[in-house]
Parts: sequence; structure tokens; C-alpha cells
Amino acid sequence: MARIPYRALGRPLSGKNGRFNRTPIAAPVSHAEMTIEVVEPVAEPVADATQVAPEPTPEPVAAPQWEPTWTKSQILAVAQAKNLSVTSANTKAEIVAALTAAG
Repeated sequence: MARIPYRALGRPLSGKNGRFNRTPIAAPVSHAEMTIEVVEPVAEPVADATQVAPEPTPEPVAAPQWEPTWTKSQILAVAQAKNLSVTSANTKAEIVAALTAAG
């Protein structure tokens, strides 16, 4: 008598070596039992042009506040945001002096 491989029985493998699974096998669902639900798309109402509120104007962005205790890279980013002519080649003291002079 030939042995049937365990995988041929349709059970998932489990156990120490993937050989034993004592859970019952669920009956397969036939295509006749499956139901398909048809959903019709719902159109969203379109707002009139008279009901649309105008977009608020953004407030001007103030220059970020800084402190001399920050790191050089943080102070450099603030100085470049204020369009000061400083680079990473400048020392931290020079960047702080330029920020102080700019206000």
C-alpha cells in the first residue's frame, strides 16, 4: 500500500517538524454559495460657486527667533533664512554678529 503524502490531504503543516495538525478541515465554499454585492457609486453634491468661501490669505512668516546658545548649524540656518551673506566657512561668532547687526 502506497503512503499518501501529508501535504496531499489539504491540511496546513504544523507541529515540531511540520507534520501534525489536528484541526478539522473546513468544507470548501462552492461558487454557488458565494454572493456578490453590487454597490452603485454615489455622486457627491457639487457646491455652487456662490457658496465657496475664499481661501484665507496666509500671514507673513516672521523671521525665526534665535539664541546665541544654539549650535552653529542652527544659527546658520536662521541667518540664511534672513538672506544674510554668511556661509558655513564663517565662524559662529561672525554669524552671531551678522544676526545681531541685522536685528
